Amino acid sequence: MFEKADIRSVVILIDEYDVPLTYNLENKERFDSVAEVLKALYSTIKYYANKLRFVFITGITRYKDAAFFTLGNTILDVSLDPTYATIAGLTRDEIKHYYLDNLKYSATKLFNVEFENVSDEMVAGVLDKLEFYYDGYCFDRLCSKKVFSTWSVLNYFINETSDFLNFWYDSAGLPSILVKNLDRIKEQLIDLINNEYIYVKSSDFENPSSLADMQPAVLLYQTGYLTLAAPSNKLEYQLTYPNEEVKQALTIQLASQVFSNESEFRKLRRSPLDDMQTVDEIVDYFNSILNLVDYEYYPLTSESAVINSIMLFLKGQDKLKVAVNSHSSKGRCDLQVDSDARRLVFEFKFAKIDDDVSELLQKACTQLQDRRYGQSADAKGEILQIALVFSQEQRCITAFEKI
Repeated sequence: MFEKADIRSVVILIDEYDVPLTYNLENKERFDSVAEVLKALYSTIKYYANKLRFVFITGITRYKDAAFFTLGNTILDVSLDPTYATIAGLTRDEIKHYYLDNLKYSATKLFNVEFENVSDEMVAGVLDKLEFYYDGYCFDRLCSKKVFSTWSVLNYFINETSDFLNFWYDSAGLPSILVKNLDRIKEQLIDLINNEYIYVKSSDFENPSSLADMQPAVLLYQTGYLTLAAPSNKLEYQLTYPNEEVKQALTIQLASQVFSNESEFRKLRRSPLDDMQTVDEIVDYFNSILNLVDYEYYPLTSESAVINSIMLFLKGQDKLKVAVNSHSSKGRCDLQVDSDARRLVFEFKFAKIDDDVSELLQKACTQLQDRRYGQSADAKGEILQIALVFSQEQRCITAFEKI
């Protein structure tokens, strides 16, 4: 075919080049065999380069250790090139220009007005909501341009209720490469949920030598679950969630791994923390949460494991704002949960042996009293401070006190 083609007349488009490799990650013989087939393919492409107008290749993961990449001296990687930063999504201006009627229709649902009464401010309000849920992808090392998920935006427009749903994750789920590596990236996911940002050395980000050696944050970036948060520098890259849709998807996925009994998980989620009036109710609720933790996958062997398990369970619940290590002028409280009616502030201690429980409880109470955790102007309603001690021997919270 190539021999008969005119000079610079052929266009080759290859989507998801890495899929056959990803499917064979756990079978080295098959992986190497597939890599050899791809090597032959790219060798042919390179040989007939003068027949090609251009070649465009997409994929999730850069298998730089695969042999066929040694043929890539004629391939230009545009993944972070600012020139191509908006090629893989929609900008806010593009949405407003090409989908103005869709925006207006969505505004009629969001603001309960007739189509002809939709104002520019209402259109901007819909765009702001779309931005919060579906924008934020940055494929630009200068971090000057960001794009919306095309799939999510288009599905939002055809959704009759105009609800801001998790379209991208619900359609694709986790990429198989991420599923296969979920266990080794769980700690980094929890760190991300708590702190919003992850930092990766530039050398690890730009030149991952193999999948086995790839940093978890780099894998999350390459699979679309993280994006650039700031301009790159010579030392490191700053990564974060692109948007609320992805943040919710990862939190739900991680929670499904940590909490092994899905039916009990869903049942317990139907008992909102905000409806509980007494400290006893709250502690019983926390112990029920901890009882669902998959001990093999995520053993409760440290204070942080206990706090993160409860945080994961509470994240995403309606009307709750959950923060771990929330800063104040005198320190950081372990867990803070805000609702429209009150603020709950928790100080946890971890007792390896039960003989230490009483002493640790007193320490937690003193810490809450002295540092006045949660006493800030943004608190709404009642501020409830609770000290708790988790017993490793009993695998539950065995002591607690309201301050």
